[in-house]
Amino acid sequence: MGRELVYVLMPAVFYLAVAIAAGMNIGARHILPVYVFVFILAAAGIAALGAGSRNWAWAGTGLVMAHVVSALMVFPNYIAYANEAWGRPANVHTLLSDANVDWAQQLYQVKTWQDQHPGNECWFAYFAYPEIDPATYGIHCHHLPSADTFWLGGADVIPATITGDVLISAGDLSGCEWSSDWQNPYLSFQQLKPDAMIDYGVMAYRGTFAVKQAAILSRVQNAYELLRGGKAPEALALVREAVAIDPRDLSSQTALGNVAAAADQKDEARTAWTAALALAQKLEPDEQQGQVQELEKHLGKL
Repeated sequence: MGRELVYVLMPAVFYLAVAIAAGMNIGARHILPVYVFVFILAAAGIAALGAGSRNWAWAGTGLVMAHVVSALMVFPNYIAYANEAWGRPANVHTLLSDANVDWAQQLYQVKTWQDQHPGNECWFAYFAYPEIDPATYGIHCHHLPSADTFWLGGADVIPATITGDVLISAGDLSGCEWSSDWQNPYLSFQQLKPDAMIDYGVMAYRGTFAVKQAAILSRVQNAYELLRGGKAPEALALVREAVAIDPRDLSSQTALGNVAAAADQKDEARTAWTAALALAQKLEPDEQQGQVQELEKHLGKL
């Protein structure tokens, strides 16, 4: 029995140790092989206990059946599954993020929900957009900015206050793709109770909401797109709008400096980067270094 136990434990312990040492922390899928060995060990334990006691046999059977029923209750939405001990699937987004909860599996259900709630203007921050466009599924919403639209484009320029149905997928709500909470434009929604949870991965809010940070981010992202397209004057106008929404926002002041410098507006760039530097110096120490160094580098080149 001892040798069999070693055969089961050693691969699991070795794989888990390698996974921990690798420092990659973007999903339980990276340690899925460990689960297999743990399941074998658990089954062997129940079998051994059940062989010596009818009560343990009934207990083991009951646990297996409870798991089967728990899994069937969330069919077919298994990506965001959690058992009752962890609060069931509706609680997973508060414990995990990224592909553990939200991996572009909800669009059919979002379409159904939107059809059941017609008439309202819709705003959607979707974790898989723009790689997957909700419009392909017949979902018609304004595209709110996200970390992915920062790199790939596609966000709409939005006002600082929006009214209607606001849909935010779990990945964007958690802010898992941003390096810090202050960058997450949907942080305030974490304190709100959604009016609906669609497929355990998209939160639906109805009403009027202040979204200044998202409005700023949408202008910054589109300004960079315009700048890459050789439209510096249009880009400069957009980042000026972003700063006007909130002059104390680090991303807008940084973007204004970047765009103004590219447009050869050195005085405006210096003013914006100086303001951004003062804001960056107020961040938490572990967040300051990269921001401060980059801004000082820009100012040094003027």
